[in-house]
Amino acid sequence: LFPYTTLFRSCIGFMEGVFLREAAWFETAEEEVSEMLLPIMVGSGLFDDQPEFSDIASDANLMDDMIVQIPEALTALYLLCNAPDEKPALLKPRHH
Repeated sequence: LFPYTTLFRSCIGFMEGVFLREAAWFETAEEEVSEMLLPIMVGSGLFDDQPEFSDIASDANLMDDMIVQIPEALTALYLLCNAPDEKPALLKPRHH
């Protein structure tokens, strides 16, 4: 049984959401989104039959390294999809 059952199920659910609107996820920044999704894809186990993923899944240390990246990946995905192109005035550096 997968050692991170709750995380495993969450990753599967997240990836199912991505599959439902795949075009929307990848339309603006395909390479960045793919890179950010990698830890979630690994955590889901849905891709373990693909050689590059099975190599990761068979290495416990590499698997753990991917799993700990999930919170950061989710934050990065959120910011990529939701942060305004132009930063609000409060976030801009001040010039004295």
